[in-house]
Amino acid sequence: MKDLLDGIEKWLNQGHAVAIATLVNVKGSSPREVGAAMAVNDAGEVLGSISGGCVEGALVDEALDAIAQSKPRLISYGIADDEGFSVGLTCGGTIYVFVTPLWGDGETGRLSPLSLLSPSPPGRGVGGEGFSACEGFSACEGFSGETGRRGAGEMFDAIRNSSQNPVAICTAVAGPYIGAQMVVWEGGNVFGSIGDEELDRVVIRDARGELAQGQKQLRYYSLIEGSGYCAIPAPPENENGEPEINTAVFIDSFAPPPHLIIFGAVDFTRSLCQLGKMLGYQVTVCDARSRFATKERFPEADEVVAEWPQKYLEKTQVSERTVIAVLTHDPKFDVPALVTAVKTNAGYIGAMGSRRTTSDRRRRLQQAGLTDREINRISAPIGLDIGATTPAETAVSIMAEVIAMRTGRQGERLAHSQNAIHPILGDGGTG
Repeated sequence: MKDLLDGIEKWLNQGHAVAIATLVNVKGSSPREVGAAMAVNDAGEVLGSISGGCVEGALVDEALDAIAQSKPRLISYGIADDEGFSVGLTCGGTIYVFVTPLWGDGETGRLSPLSLLSPSPPGRGVGGEGFSACEGFSACEGFSGETGRRGAGEMFDAIRNSSQNPVAICTAVAGPYIGAQMVVWEGGNVFGSIGDEELDRVVIRDARGELAQGQKQLRYYSLIEGSGYCAIPAPPENENGEPEINTAVFIDSFAPPPHLIIFGAVDFTRSLCQLGKMLGYQVTVCDARSRFATKERFPEADEVVAEWPQKYLEKTQVSERTVIAVLTHDPKFDVPALVTAVKTNAGYIGAMGSRRTTSDRRRRLQQAGLTDREINRISAPIGLDIGATTPAETAVSIMAEVIAMRTGRQGERLAHSQNAIHPILGDGGTG
């Protein structure tokens, strides 16, 4: 999507109506990943691709119809369907594409959801004072074409700035609020609404989870009596085998995946690599000993580097989404790595070692000039106390502590806690 923005804005400035088609779900194989986008203007011009050429012709017709009717729609193409064969989808999977007009007829005021994004009133929590049920709806009226261009520009700016300020665009692609959109920033700000205050709360929670992992996903929600909106793993099917969707929301996160940097090519490292990948991290293994730092030993890692840890850190971009795990428990590696690590803004820094090793390391770090405040940034011994002994269990202990620190939790047993299981969104509280 990001690479289409300049072309879309050019079309808008020329007075064209535009529809955007987004790949929101895939079953089986697909030429493109979820989140791939294609734009079509009212003259039939095309930017981008959804399937590498398989269904683009059919999607152009759908996009033009969406523009003409100012009506979004969810379309599926599958190898088992006649439609899938007719449009040339031969990859063996089923793809789901959401098509929405960027704006409709300015004279009637029927603007698309993308046009209706406007800042929430100051101080508004989700569903708080000043909340308007009209925010984010395609059915709202009374907006001019100029408002539409301005609203689209706001969202485009959010996507362009996502490298510095990660953002998720949440779009209802099925259900009563189809086409409604909400923008959720990693820092906490929210624009727009999916259409229901309780649904907003659940979607915002999920959007922040996707942002934390830099992932895109189609989420399903069901309205359960007495419980409100709840996330469900997949919609139930009717007697014809078709999904019965209450509400489906595509969360399109624009954020790089978090980075897990593991210093030390030791026996615990591979398990941590495997779990880190499962949790959506980009994983780097770094060790100064080239005979140990090999791709063969750590095939799950995205990068295996034979270099002194501090040298690697000095030339690597580190952010609050970076996790640094020092597993060597050898002072000639640990101390230089940790001295460099605490000077960064990494979200988590942990170091493996016994109580004795940790005490000795603290003394060495003080001698290296670190303050108590800097040393206290280091989680050592690394991980939560769950009685882990094997490499796999230790990996769980480490990543559990990473998650707990990111979410502000203590890592206690839920059965012995009165806190709510999920964060309470919109009022600054937790639980």
